[in-house]
Amino acid sequence: MPTPAQAPRREDLGPCAEGAGPTIAVHVDHGGRGLGLIGAVLACATALAALLFGVLAVFVTPLIGAALLTLVWPVIFSEQFTGWVFGTPYLPFWKAFLLFLLVGAVVRFHRWSTSGELWRRR
Repeated sequence: MPTPAQAPRREDLGPCAEGAGPTIAVHVDHGGRGLGLIGAVLACATALAALLFGVLAVFVTPLIGAALLTLVWPVIFSEQFTGWVFGTPYLPFWKAFLLFLLVGAVVRFHRWSTSGELWRRR
């Protein structure tokens, strides 16, 4: 049976520890084994959550705009007009999303061409 790790003493930390405040040491004794399948699933879930958060951070405005446009479009325009513009009697979400991405890129590059800054610093 392995003994749990001891928290390092202040004198073991060297000269940088003077006045550094309290130290915290965490030790998880898992018997020398890996976390196995559950650990792999949790690691993948963490990576996917980080990826999803990044995608949402980048595309939140076009996603919300496309969702609102998809909901409001049938109230404003007829099925005939929608079929003539988009080729279907309804507005597909992915077409509205691509439209918002394109409009956002055009607006951003127009601002850049007139101001000289691509992403404005605040």
